[in-house]
Amino acid sequence: MKPSKRGKGTPRPKPVDPITLEVVSNRLQEISRTMEHILFHTGYSTILRESQDGSAGITDREGNVIGGAAGETIHLTPYIYTVKGVLQNYRYDEMEEGDTFVVNDPYKGGSHHVPDVAVATPVVYRGQVIAFTSSIAHKPDVGGMVPGSSSAASRE
Repeated sequence: MKPSKRGKGTPRPKPVDPITLEVVSNRLQEISRTMEHILFHTGYSTILRESQDGSAGITDREGNVIGGAAGETIHLTPYIYTVKGVLQNYRYDEMEEGDTFVVNDPYKGGSHHVPDVAVATPVVYRGQVIAFTSSIAHKPDVGGMVPGSSSAASRE
């Protein structure tokens, strides 16, 4: 018998049966799809509403994606950076139910460029942040030197 690498007294993780795993997985995907549907149908941006240039997803408390809709799948990767950007500025114990963090800094928040606005909302259960719901949506004009925010004459 091979010795265990776990220390004495370390509990063995309880196995998850395949049916429960499938039910939970499908529920997370449905929550993400519902979030995305609401995002597309309530957005004032024609780029969001008509082109569906946005997405919605769920991350764990560190920002790892655990559920995401199929809108702009390229948006799923930045969720981890959006949540990490929030966590660099706020501690879990500073977050409360109802807080929402809006990020559009492509260097500190994970969105691809300034017109991609990311939103991360902590999911609070029994006073503890257990996850984040996130979305990213392209806005047609967030300000700048020209209408539409992006100028061909930009140098930086």
